[in-house]
Amino acid sequence: MKAYLSTQRPSFPCAYYQTLEYANTKLEKNARILFLGETRGLYSERRFLAQGCGDFSPVVEWTKKSNSASELYSRFKEEGLLIFY
Repeated sequence: MKAYLSTQRPSFPCAYYQTLEYANTKLEKNARILFLGETRGLYSERRFLAQGCGDFSPVVEWTKKSNSASELYSRFKEEGLLIFY
């Protein structure tokens, strides 16, 4: 299954399974993942917030209401979203 889900194909253009496998094993159990422009959270073992490109986006609203990057960052923390880069 891992090899199949990790292989890019025309019908599966962005094989993200290995990223979720990393998140499932390395992130804290209470971590929450934010998918922007992505709606496939099926294999996530962590709570997640998924938003497709055409969906209402709370993140856009949070950004509009924030006066600074640190204020937006605080909102992400309030929502339990883990930020890493």
